[in-house]
Amino acid sequence: MSNQTPHKTPILFLIFDRKDVTAEAFKAIREYQPERLFIAADGPRPHKEGEAGRCEQTRKAVLDMIDWECEVNTLFRTENLGCAGAVSSAIDWFFKNVEWGAIIEDDVIVSPDFYRMCEEVMPLYANDDRVMMVTAQCYAPKESYIADEYTFSNSVLIWGWATWRRAWARMDMSMSKWPSTGISDVIKAYGLFEGLMRTYYWSSDHRHIANGDRVNSWYTRWAFSIMSNRGLCLVPRTNLSKNIGCSGVGGAHYESSDIDPYAHLQIEPMKWPLKAPAKVAVDRQMQKFERKDFFRIRMIGLRKKLKKLFS
Repeated sequence: MSNQTPHKTPILFLIFDRKDVTAEAFKAIREYQPERLFIAADGPRPHKEGEAGRCEQTRKAVLDMIDWECEVNTLFRTENLGCAGAVSSAIDWFFKNVEWGAIIEDDVIVSPDFYRMCEEVMPLYANDDRVMMVTAQCYAPKESYIADEYTFSNSVLIWGWATWRRAWARMDMSMSKWPSTGISDVIKAYGLFEGLMRTYYWSSDHRHIANGDRVNSWYTRWAFSIMSNRGLCLVPRTNLSKNIGCSGVGGAHYESSDIDPYAHLQIEPMKWPLKAPAKVAVDRQMQKFERKDFFRIRMIGLRKKLKKLFS
């Protein structure tokens, strides 16, 4: 376990088998040139023809793009753990080596401004247990009410994010707190309708986990862990990331026919110096923006299901 007094944000880059998309996302990391770089890759699935070759090509492509002096650490698996196991274990590995750092998936382009923001806010809130993560995403309109350069929310946005070892230690992969964290707690945090939907997702995941079924999402369990600890997510005033994997080509959650639901989100420059909010608490106006997006995406999913049902 190494002590960390970095000048730059350490980065964990999560990759798999999409060489071209991965290379595009890595260009932004290369622009920032972190001093400590961690690359983790799940192993290929034996029943997927050609996947082993694509995984190997993707790993080599990323390593070949490292053209600056930095410490490089790799976790290249030979067996396939699936999304939940591969990502959560990679983050475990990351935080055995750093106190805090950024986690970037292979289809997310993140502005170097995000890493520079982390250089300031991660040490600032390192000992504040209320703040459990920092995101690069922002759904607020360009001309919004936000007076400070960042604010706080209880939504969990992972298209470019960072956290601390002390926060990740609260990751509850078994969702052990679910029976005691009931529907009233969720509704209090997210409102009636969003709370009911999240309750449905979390109760379903908990039931599958209890039955020994494979639940292939680490994200829902991280979101639950933050909610059950009344944690907050630090959100920048401007959007600092973009997902380029929504075309569905090789992606885990989108199909090739899907329209990018986030095409309207563009990366915007951040203003310096950073102005911190007066208090650490949920920003209700930001929550409204995020809630609107939550339901917009669910409606897209509902329309897809109805289209398949009646086609």
